Amino acid sequence: MTSFLSHLILSVMLVNILLLTDCQTKGSGKRRQRRSTRNGAEGPNMCKVLQVYGRQDKYFTHCVADHLKMICERPTYERWECCPGFAKKSRELGCTIEKPLDNIIGTARELKLNKFIDIAEKARLTTDLMQYGPYTAFIPSDEAIADAAPALVSSLSDTKGGSPLIRYHIAPGRLNISNFKERDQELVTLHDGSRVRVNKYAYGVATVNCARITRPDELATNGIVHVIDKVITPLDVHGTVAERLAADERFSQFNLAMLVSEMSKKLKTKKGSFTVLAPTDHAFAKLPADLLNRILTDADTAEKVLQRHVVRGVFCADAIVVSVGLKTLDDTRLLFRCKRDGLLVNEAKVLYSDIVGSNGVIHGIDKVLLPDV
Repeated sequence: MTSFLSHLILSVMLVNILLLTDCQTKGSGKRRQRRSTRNGAEGPNMCKVLQVYGRQDKYFTHCVADHLKMICERPTYERWECCPGFAKKSRELGCTIEKPLDNIIGTARELKLNKFIDIAEKARLTTDLMQYGPYTAFIPSDEAIADAAPALVSSLSDTKGGSPLIRYHIAPGRLNISNFKERDQELVTLHDGSRVRVNKYAYGVATVNCARITRPDELATNGIVHVIDKVITPLDVHGTVAERLAADERFSQFNLAMLVSEMSKKLKTKKGSFTVLAPTDHAFAKLPADLLNRILTDADTAEKVLQRHVVRGVFCADAIVVSVGLKTLDDTRLLFRCKRDGLLVNEAKVLYSDIVGSNGVIHGIDKVLLPDV
């Protein structure tokens, strides 16, 4: 079984190496002229959108559509629509009308981001987003705001405690998706200088504090808009991944093992970032009693086990759209797979995803990944 898994991971990695090309369109934010003559999409300025059957997920980056026929075991299909900044003219092929640019508020209105506009007005941010800049705005969709907890939504426009949380979604400068670095880029925001963490992955996926950018690069006169699928909160409020684990009662056994070993110190560092695969207490309870006792009392055993559960770098759940092998601190490659019903790490199921910390992200899993101990 171990040999089979090793060959499978190696095969997946080889496929990924062949496909991991820089598919992002280079540029400084200017509108891109495109012409397509495939699948009935004749005419200029038409962009391919990859839609996942049975889900609302859309992928706007052309490299995704070129390579992926399946995403998380679900078939995909192509649609064509006007590229950002263009509109169709009656009886003409393609999208030949260049829409005049508007400010960020006007662009948000065009994208039907009405809840954000209402919040910006309450937070007294509208004037800034109409007259000043340039800004990069990470705007949650109306659905994302509707799904957020009521207290979180209230904090977006609350000015009584200082800077309203909506300002955390705005960064100075105009950054399109091709400007983002490959890993762990931090941007200062208008929310008292708090930073957001941007990650760009393969297949056109980009995230902000693990919220996926679902529609990138909508240009405005005073900046650029990226639509995201979650409301985001400041990283420094959460603390490090070690501090988040210590405060979460679902992972008390994992936290105890961290304290027994040196892992707690490693995961508190501000230098570097981590993805932690944290087995729940229920997962630890499945272990034989003698093995569990050694993990929770012996420093060497705890260190060996925990190193198997930590990957360098931040890998949000949305980064995994196909199978990929990622190396842990003990140089073991774990196979991450996106299935119809969720994510798997080897044979462990991800129960809780994208628990964000200031130096990484935590995914709660239902099995302990055991080395030879």
